[in-house]
Amino acid sequence: MSIAGRSIPVYSAGEYSGVRRSCLLDFKNGSRRYLAKHLLGGAGAFTDSLRHPDSSVLTIVPTPSSLRGQWSRGFSPTGLLAKALHQELASTVVNRSLVRRGLAGVLRKPQHTPRPRAQRLARSDQDFRVREFAPRVPIVLVDDVAVTGGTLRAATVALIAAERCVLAVVVAAHVPGREFFSLNP
Repeated sequence: MSIAGRSIPVYSAGEYSGVRRSCLLDFKNGSRRYLAKHLLGGAGAFTDSLRHPDSSVLTIVPTPSSLRGQWSRGFSPTGLLAKALHQELASTVVNRSLVRRGLAGVLRKPQHTPRPRAQRLARSDQDFRVREFAPRVPIVLVDDVAVTGGTLRAATVALIAAERCVLAVVVAAHVPGREFFSLNP
């Protein structure tokens, strides 16, 4: 993913299809929280890439779920994925420094049907804000499913605008055939 002239690698644990898709849906909508550690089980293949030469500590930041989604599920799927990645990586901290702006996520109904590509890509860094207490150490952004990259791009732009160093993005799954990924096996 190229943002502000920088290439930020996006690592995916697998394609959003078949068993992985079923597991992700059970995890998010069936409240099967224990699946988080298995969904990022392939993270070991690229954890060596998640190192920064100037820092011994990384901050893992989950993309924020909508408030309505958190209330209906009782948990944040990306928060649990961030904790699972934290357990695989040494010298990391999980930090919820990125939050959604406004009440859009509260007022909107949870999405169980696909949204049009244009609507996903229309996401803006203005949809997110970075809390002031966010540490200024390298960040690994974590999300559950990358469909178009709109959310990842908006979240990354918001973090970069707040002068944070985004080292990489890790997702539990990606929609097959998207060109913005640089995948590691």
